[in-house]
Amino acid sequence: MQTYVWGGLNENNPLTMTLSATGNNLCQLRSDGSILRYQGVDQDWEPLLKADVPVAIATDGDVVYRLQNSGNVYRYDTSDTSPSWVLLGDDENTVAIVAAGGGLCTLTNDGGIYLYAGTPLDWLKLDDNPSTIAIAAAGYHLYQLHSDGAIWEYNGTPLTGWLQLDTNPATVAIACYGDDLYQLHDDGSVWQFNRYSGDSWTVIGDANGFHTYAISAGNGTVIQQLDADGATYDLYMYTGTPHSGWDPIDSSAGPYRAVVCGQPQPAEVDPPAADTPTGIYTVNVAGAPAEYMGLQDLS
Repeated sequence: MQTYVWGGLNENNPLTMTLSATGNNLCQLRSDGSILRYQGVDQDWEPLLKADVPVAIATDGDVVYRLQNSGNVYRYDTSDTSPSWVLLGDDENTVAIVAAGGGLCTLTNDGGIYLYAGTPLDWLKLDDNPSTIAIAAAGYHLYQLHSDGAIWEYNGTPLTGWLQLDTNPATVAIACYGDDLYQLHDDGSVWQFNRYSGDSWTVIGDANGFHTYAISAGNGTVIQQLDADGATYDLYMYTGTPHSGWDPIDSSAGPYRAVVCGQPQPAEVDPPAADTPTGIYTVNVAGAPAEYMGLQDLS
């Protein structure tokens, strides 16, 4: 018998809110502000920060970043022999952080986008558009989404170096991985950017009556989160064929706290099955994190 298998991550804590995974890092953020790092199957989670006031985390390789509710941004490098948290930024207006390709960027509540310049408290302004509502980064790409649905990509020149990729008032979210970029429309349709064939967009997931309310991207795929009229919350993974190429991989009676894609990590599978971690993670309504292990034969 074949079934979609999920592996546990040695954790079932009602405080767990979200995860971030890159390189050897799989980290969780709890509602009390604690940050912990996954140590592998049958091992504990290593505390990197005891209860504090972070509101977001991001990872990039062996580096972990945290954003405090004060706007302070800190770095923790797990590859150091004696790692510690280092203050990088102290702008009280900071509301989001993204990290990729060795770079760290922040978004402020007035639409400012800043790049960490390599020295604590030294930041380079990349843009200052009050219409910006979200930023996303993957590989060496940095994107911003405006409130009117416009999507822009940074081309390396501060303030003026932004290339418009789309302008559609239906766009409500973006997600990216490597060179791939996706957008979600308010009718539930999902679109993929054709970077190497005319900079156009292809619809890969059909409109579904507004049921798709979030997307996540990573490891060469994109995940849809669907709300089936509040009865169930379902996850679908894109397999590469527009419209029809979506596999159901999970279903929950309550909304997921987080659905993230990142670096695959070993997970505990019960009953035992092939060890094929995908790097697709969820945190369910009870706070238990799990990793999707693929379609497996359990007979």
